[in-house]
Amino acid sequence: MPAPIPFQALNISVSTTLTKLIEIPLAGLDRDISFEIASAAGSATTNNFVIMRKLHDNGDWLPYLGGSDFATATTKSTASTPGPQSLPAGQSAWVDIDCGAAVAVQLWAAVASGTAMISVYGGGRTE
Repeated sequence: MPAPIPFQALNISVSTTLTKLIEIPLAGLDRDISFEIASAAGSATTNNFVIMRKLHDNGDWLPYLGGSDFATATTKSTASTPGPQSLPAGQSAWVDIDCGAAVAVQLWAAVASGTAMISVYGGGRTE
């Protein structure tokens, strides 16, 4: 099995409006990706987490998963408890996602009040 292709975004400041954490091109990767979301000490708890996906190079970014979608495992995703949609300060969550036939995905987060410093560490495998 080939080694995972890593991706990461470090110390992204997240506010009360959805903030893009990272854009992940999926060309040549298997449809499944896994990632960890880490919240720095002193951060506000996340109150939303959204995955957008693009289905072709000239396509629009379309909502895929968000909010309570991460609370229960489905064929699209499995997440830890707490999940990325309700991640307290100083903790981390993991998520496994089936991206379908998307060419890229974006990860977004928000908090109810204050700010959070969020990092993303993940990987996907080549097809």
